[in-house]
Amino acid sequence: MPVRTLSPGEVLDELGRLHDRLARPSQLWLDYLQWYGQHSRTKGLEATFWPYKPSREPGKLAGALSVNLFGAECYQVTAEIVAIISEIYQNSQGLTGHLEQAELPADAGFAWLDEPVLMTDVHGKRSTHRAISWRVISFPPGPTGAAIRLTTWSHIEDPDDYSETMDEKLAGLGPLAMLHSTIIPFAQQLPVGMTEQGYDSSFGWVHALWMFMGTEIAAAQRPQIHRNFARRAMRSVKQNQVNVVLLRRAAHHEGGGEHREIDWKCCWLVQGHGRHLEGYDGPHHRAILDAGRRHCLTCGARATYVSPYVKGPDNMPLKASRLVFRVSR
Repeated sequence: MPVRTLSPGEVLDELGRLHDRLARPSQLWLDYLQWYGQHSRTKGLEATFWPYKPSREPGKLAGALSVNLFGAECYQVTAEIVAIISEIYQNSQGLTGHLEQAELPADAGFAWLDEPVLMTDVHGKRSTHRAISWRVISFPPGPTGAAIRLTTWSHIEDPDDYSETMDEKLAGLGPLAMLHSTIIPFAQQLPVGMTEQGYDSSFGWVHALWMFMGTEIAAAQRPQIHRNFARRAMRSVKQNQVNVVLLRRAAHHEGGGEHREIDWKCCWLVQGHGRHLEGYDGPHHRAILDAGRRHCLTCGARATYVSPYVKGPDNMPLKASRLVFRVSR
């Protein structure tokens, strides 16, 4: 049976319990992470857990994942937003994009999805994604020296192609189990839609969500959390707020006056990007911003960051079927 829609307080409970299980992992959790590491190593993919090697030291990866959740900004993404992001993602097949740190809604976050997202893996099977977490980390091998550790989580009650064959013992992990954890370097080109090989890019879906959250058409509300939920959260993750991500229903003229109702489900989304502020020497290239977002790392010229935005006339609707990625300027 699919998971019912949780209250914001219940989302905080999920975050807190997941953190506690990783901060003090059971032997089952350690065995699971070790098995995952061994499986990844046989596929030549253990480097995605950099700098950890869970096939030998699963406890270090568990500790890193718990740190990612501790103090993470908590989000609850409504089913309406999930559907819009899925449509944007599905229509970006074959495209690649890059991640800028400024696109993140927070340097560390946990996002619960009110509706699970089904994605096809490299084996042609579909798995459900119910939550995502991330944290900015130092990553010297990357183009900017920084990256995020992105982790996706499945829920035991969400049906997918693996549900019937799942070992009953894995239920002891708790409601949420790790699907995958990987390093995403900033400014590195990656697939943002289904690849030519036919499997999905979880990064692409999450990237579309982050970009959407950075636009004027998305709104985040902080509802009042019942004190029982808030107290439990403070014992685990030291914060007790949830940002509920909604679709903004109306826009106002800059000069005030009457507001105008807009069908926000039309227009198109432009990825956040660096932009040169002056001429530069050398070949034409995309501006990759430094940590202060004042200069281009490639040429040293002055540059700035342009946040994701909706492109088109004010009276145009948002078209989830179109996503614009800036290549260079």
